[in-house]
Amino acid sequence: MVVKIPKTGKVQLKDICYARSGDRGDKSNIGLQAIDFDEKIYGLIKKKVTPEALQKHFKEWSKGDVHIYPMDNVKALNIVLDHGLGGGMTTTLRWDGTGRAMGQALLRMYIDVD
Repeated sequence: MVVKIPKTGKVQLKDICYARSGDRGDKSNIGLQAIDFDEKIYGLIKKKVTPEALQKHFKEWSKGDVHIYPMDNVKALNIVLDHGLGGGMTTTLRWDGTGRAMGQALLRMYIDVD
């Protein structure tokens, strides 16, 4: 698959990444991987998908710190949202207590291309 990134403007993560998500208690875990292990896309998401950008994107969904762990060997980011599930599966009132939709929600995020 050949993915074309515009030289300037915005791109939605769903057009350049894959995502998979889940949970550990009240932590949401999201894997965000560059399509086709593309080095250019990986560099872009490493630069633009920051804890601050994620807190802005998820707003009230995530009430704690955001940690990002680069996985250069597979061109992916492991993202952990502390207090990202409203208390966890057994206490949350959210419809997605296990965080499975968080990856899809992240793919809706736009990032600037410069």
